[in-house]
Amino acid sequence: MTAIGLALSLVLGRISVTQFRQVKSAQEFLLVRRTLRESSGELRRIAAQEHRSLIQAGTRVAAITGPGWIPRNPLDADSLLLNLVPAPPDPPSDPRRALVRYLPLSGTGKRYSLYHEAVSELDRPANWFDAACYRLVEVHPSAGGDGLALDLTATRYWDGFDTTEALAHEAAHIYRRTNGARIRGPYRRRLANPLDFRRRHCPVGFVTLTVRQNGDDSSFFLMRRGAKVATGVNMTAAVPSGEFQPSDDSPFSVARDLDLWFAVMREYAEEFLGHEEIREHRGAPIDYDHEAPFDLMQAARGDGLMRLYVLGLGVEPLTWKAQIYTVCVFESETFDRLFADMQRESPEGVLQLPTLRRGEEQPFQGWRLDEPTVRQYVDSLALSPSSRVALQLTWHHRFALGLRSGGPADITGSP
Repeated sequence: MTAIGLALSLVLGRISVTQFRQVKSAQEFLLVRRTLRESSGELRRIAAQEHRSLIQAGTRVAAITGPGWIPRNPLDADSLLLNLVPAPPDPPSDPRRALVRYLPLSGTGKRYSLYHEAVSELDRPANWFDAACYRLVEVHPSAGGDGLALDLTATRYWDGFDTTEALAHEAAHIYRRTNGARIRGPYRRRLANPLDFRRRHCPVGFVTLTVRQNGDDSSFFLMRRGAKVATGVNMTAAVPSGEFQPSDDSPFSVARDLDLWFAVMREYAEEFLGHEEIREHRGAPIDYDHEAPFDLMQAARGDGLMRLYVLGLGVEPLTWKAQIYTVCVFESETFDRLFADMQRESPEGVLQLPTLRRGEEQPFQGWRLDEPTVRQYVDSLALSPSSRVALQLTWHHRFALGLRSGGPADITGSP
């Protein structure tokens, strides 16, 4: 219903004042959600500008980082130390008081109290459920810049969503109100420091740049996120990417799945092979050593035919969500064997490819990892910020990763 139609219905007595206010607030909420999707690149650019004092010089990336969070050299994924710790004794800051002004009225005439509640009722994603996740509590870089350890505690997906995505929603609201001049609002000012993880729920995501290596010729893969995902709708991203979370909510899996490699494997199964969301349809823990396709990936990694590296950790300026930047390098024959049944479309989105042509029982081909292509995507606001970081760091470390390509050592795009 348009604003004029809504007002006319009120005048003619077709709806009550309470119904008028409820529908109008819902429309305004959805308009901000639409802005968040359609102007995400510009919102993220402004966020990087507003937080530029927190983006460290010399890290080559437009992300908020602490000292030593971007190691001097790529780390083998097993070198990333992940510690499951008890939740801090002081609870995170309650977002409700600062955010209530942005939330619409519910059917009772009162405002929703939490962001995820309003999204559930008015703009529910297809892939939407509250699940166990990991919350970042503290980062421990090594003094020499060649190691990284993270303290994490168990949390729920909606706790993180009510912080990070609500921050982005507030930014979109302020952006609309100021005609694109700024994004900083009361909630962002109240939290104050994006690196103070004890004041808020800070969920952890990961982004993996997949590289297929064929001698001196290497390529990488991107995905256009679809409408079913809860965050990053219509953004182009490195693939696979996702939440760092266990495979199910059981205490066993929360402890056992505190392993970045396990999470990456599950995303490969979903985003390259088209498997449904793993965690929604299981009645027992995953046996990674004996269940396909994880057993084949485990064997390939054990034989050195695929290598997962950690490139660093950062906090996205818009959402203040933590992201682990990784790259996975495959020998071409191994990649072709593991992903012979590669799907262009998955529940997460559609692969963005240079061509749809493929040989029989062969995977799709990715983008060439060369200077012009890397520069094109690093300069593009259509590529998610964490994916740009992963691509920049992969290019910077290409020789250490065994990838050979000419061009400058660093390619730095706009924030």
